[in-house]
Amino acid sequence: LFVDRDLSFFPSESFLTIRVRTTDASANFFEKEFSLQIVNDSDSDGLDDSWELTYFPDLTTVSGSDNSDSDTLDNLAEQAAGTDPTLTDTDTDGLDDNVETNTGVYNSPIDTGSNPLNPDSDGDGLNDGTEVDSANGFVTNPNLADTDNDGLSDGDELHFYNSNPLLADTDGDGIIDGNESTNGTDPIILDTDGDGLSD
Repeated sequence: LFVDRDLSFFPSESFLTIRVRTTDASANFFEKEFSLQIVNDSDSDGLDDSWELTYFPDLTTVSGSDNSDSDTLDNLAEQAAGTDPTLTDTDTDGLDDNVETNTGVYNSPIDTGSNPLNPDSDGDGLNDGTEVDSANGFVTNPNLADTDNDGLSDGDELHFYNSNPLLADTDGDGIIDGNESTNGTDPIILDTDGDGLSD
């Protein structure tokens, strides 16, 4: 895009709206608006200079197609995601940046949909890496605070109640775990008071 104005005074990453209008000989016209992001890229590698200098010593160290941290995201993808191109796991949650696709939809441990900038995307007290690691006994959804929708967060189920975060009624007594907590009964004991009747 060539313009007859100096755009250098706009901060990098600013958005401008450009309106294009054409008119034919019959005075019919077509008009369309486009949003453009200003990128200061003096070395033409696709990377904004200020972003590049935040992570690298100069503008010649890397290019947009380089992968500086071995997480399979090239530097252009890291810039777009806002992740650190020098760290395989920007938020230190145990998941590489490339598997945290930030879609909000969990598909598998290699496409978690979680946020690569937030170690606990759903705020349930478990970091995203723990949620998708079967070593904790369960694979829970890092995008849902309450995977089984029983009223208890996954973190509370694993660390406080010792209940199953994938089963709404852990003890099978017909009362979901969250309601048991509210009622003062134990979500992992079928008969909390030991009277021979289920809760």
